[in-house]
Amino acid sequence: SSVTKIERSSFTKCSSLKKIEIPSSVTEIGYNSFSHCTSLINIYLPSFLIKIDSNFMPICQSLVEITIPSSVIEIGTYAFDRCSSLKKVLFESPSSLITIGNFVFQRTSIEQIEIPPSVIKIGKEIFKECKLLKKLSIPSCLKASIPSLAIPKNIKVDIQYI
Repeated sequence: SSVTKIERSSFTKCSSLKKIEIPSSVTEIGYNSFSHCTSLINIYLPSFLIKIDSNFMPICQSLVEITIPSSVIEIGTYAFDRCSSLKKVLFESPSSLITIGNFVFQRTSIEQIEIPPSVIKIGKEIFKECKLLKKLSIPSCLKASIPSLAIPKNIKVDIQYI
């Protein structure tokens, strides 16, 4: 396939879309590409993907799990915002991820997550209203960022530095 980018808003509001496998030639997924795909259960990201743009797939309420390929270096702002069923985010190892934007995982059901050691920039309020978060592993170089992550104050989160 010769497709290298999924353009902005390509699949927005495709409410009957349940599964998609993005071609291996794709290196960038544009702004708002899968927003409001409320029935999307499975999305397979290609192994050469470099960037997940802002608002990648907010309000995809059926998505439970996603694996971020090791090639991804940036996840944009609000990428998984309000994916209310999202419980598990896995980062393939060795991860090349450097930047996680603002509000990326807010209002999800993530219970535990390990931020890859390659991450050197993390946005604000990425865990806002993540009421089920119990365990967070994060690179020690990001220790000063913890207060800005909006970890819910009414729950105890086990924070480990890697």
